[in-house]
Amino acid sequence: MRRTKAEKVLAEIKAQFGTDEPKLYDADHEGLSKGSFSIAWEGGDDWTFRFESKVPGVFVEPIAGWCLGVYDE
Repeated sequence: MRRTKAEKVLAEIKAQFGTDEPKLYDADHEGLSKGSFSIAWEGGDDWTFRFESKVPGVFVEPIAGWCLGVYDE
């Protein structure tokens, strides 16, 4: 996955929840597969279970209520 695609998901999250707090991390942040990313926002109150990405070719998966895995589809 290209970082630019993961950044689009990050922008969706910020727009949907109206906050600049979520941060994008490389795969090693949560021990994810190489080439994937994670987005963390600890103050979001289980936001990962409510979020759905509309970025084409992206699969997102809640890792925890505060951390989302972002992968190529």
